[in-house]
Amino acid sequence: MGHHKLREEKLMEISAKNILRKLLSRKFLTAAAGILMGIVIVFGGDSETVETVAGAVVSLVSTVAYIAVEGRVDALQAANCALRLQQAADIIGEE
Repeated sequence: MGHHKLREEKLMEISAKNILRKLLSRKFLTAAAGILMGIVIVFGGDSETVETVAGAVVSLVSTVAYIAVEGRVDALQAANCALRLQQAADIIGEE
């Protein structure tokens, strides 16, 4: 029973990572920005409003993508460091 629940949690974690990765992909963000610009124009936004919204979207997306990527890199480095520390502790424990 516990093994099944652990596997289920792992699948949900993987699924959440895939969803986040897809939401931060350039293709998705470009499509979302295009849709947003279309909505602004449909509701009577002028070109200045469209440019302002586009600039805000690009800035926000760039910042979020940078934070997400750097967070992932930091997490991988921390995991690698923890692994090396555990290996060193195992070696010391054997002596």
